[in-house]
Parts: sequence; structure tokens; C-alpha cells
Amino acid sequence: MGTLLFLLLAFILLSVFFIWERSRPQVYRAAKSWDFNEPSPLSRAITGLLGVGGGIYLSLQLFIGFLEIEVPSLVSLGGMKVDPVATLSLSLAIIQAFIQYFYRRFVIR
Repeated sequence: MGTLLFLLLAFILLSVFFIWERSRPQVYRAAKSWDFNEPSPLSRAITGLLGVGGGIYLSLQLFIGFLEIEVPSLVSLGGMKVDPVATLSLSLAIIQAFIQYFYRRFVIR
């Protein structure tokens, strides 16, 4: 139970960091205009996370189908049943944000 709680907390923190990182550069542009018809930085960040995760999900599904790999449809993770491919794709999308952040921070100066 402790491991599940740790993984869930880590996943939530990584998601918050991803959303914060994606919305941060857009905050300055959004603060200049008071047009309420534009999406908020938070909604843009969540849309970006789901867009990247969805692209990875489709790629993984094509890869699994092409190689005819047997993947269970649902996996029990601490009492919750989740799709393993969807969980992996969302996790990879969050990890990709960290890699991009550190790459921009330390490699590109």
C-alpha cells in the first residue's frame, strides 16, 4: 500500500510539474490580454499533455499491433484497473517534459 501511495503521489507531482512547465511561458502572453475567449494557460498545458500522451498512445498501439505483442487490456495497480498502454504513454509524456526542461536548461544556453 505504501508503494502504491508513493507512486500515485509521484505521478501527481510529475503531472503538476508538467502542467506548470507547459503553462509558464504562456502566462506572460496571457497576462497582457484580457480576452476571455482565449483558453487559459492551464487548459493549454493540459491539452498539450493529453495531446503528447495521445500521440504516444497511438504510436505504441501501432507498434504493438505490428509486432503482434500480447498486452493485457487491464492491469490491476493497487486496486485500480488501468490500461497499461495508456498509463505508459501518459508517463512517457510527463517524462518527455522533464527531458525537454533539462535539455533547455542545461544544454541550450
